[in-house]
Amino acid sequence: MTRTIDRLSLRGAINAKCRDCTFDEVEPGIWRQQVSACPVTTCSLHSVRPFSRSTRTP
Repeated sequence: MTRTIDRLSLRGAINAKCRDCTFDEVEPGIWRQQVSACPVTTCSLHSVRPFSRSTRTP
């Protein structure tokens, strides 16, 4: 990441936290796909987590 955490936008900070919490290089899919499938519904960021275009429902 080229920007420091204090310069991230709100969206960037949410994306970074979700990626840090959920992404596993060994599991299939890119980080957005893994975050889209996040099962932790009690997380305060769950409703605003980033979605993968392939998993977003219309």
